[in-house]
Amino acid sequence: DEREPALASQLVLTAATIARLEGLAAWPALLPALTASCTRPAPLDAARGLSALYRVVKLQASRRLLAHRKAFFALSEQLHAPLASLRT
Repeated sequence: DEREPALASQLVLTAATIARLEGLAAWPALLPALTASCTRPAPLDAARGLSALYRVVKLQASRRLLAHRKAFFALSEQLHAPLASLRT
């Protein structure tokens, strides 16, 4: 809920980097919180939530080991339905 755009962006990058290093299993509430933030009524808040989710998913996709790739495929299946509902 940071109102300063530059600071909000850096906070998202920091959280995404930590989630990449520790794995999403260490942060079980991260994805539900990010998915919920994408559906906020204020357009700016929803856009920031979607941007944060994008950055976390992008960094998760950059992991190269087979186990990490399998975890990313499971993540993409998990996010498909909530993100598809945003299009309507």
